[in-house]
Amino acid sequence: MPSLESGLSSDAEDTDDVLLSLTEFQQLIAQKKQQGVKDTSLSILYANIGKIYQNRYQTRVQRWEYRDYLKEQALAIKYLEKAITSQKNCVKKSK
Repeated sequence: MPSLESGLSSDAEDTDDVLLSLTEFQQLIAQKKQQGVKDTSLSILYANIGKIYQNRYQTRVQRWEYRDYLKEQALAIKYLEKAITSQKNCVKKSK
């Protein structure tokens, strides 16, 4: 089964409101996971990816471009949920 990310446009339009590209955020997440980092920085990275997909979704809807907007909406939700879960896990560990 193909992932939601497959077939979406390149990083060129990913940097509107963020300093890093989608690929760079994904690489940072992979590095943090490999290092076993479980702090709030991971939730921030997930939230930034969610923001990228949310911006893509909103831009497509405003332009009446319906090609990938449902995938981008689903990915925005997925990554924002990961950010929330990661943040909750950090709060639980600090108690």
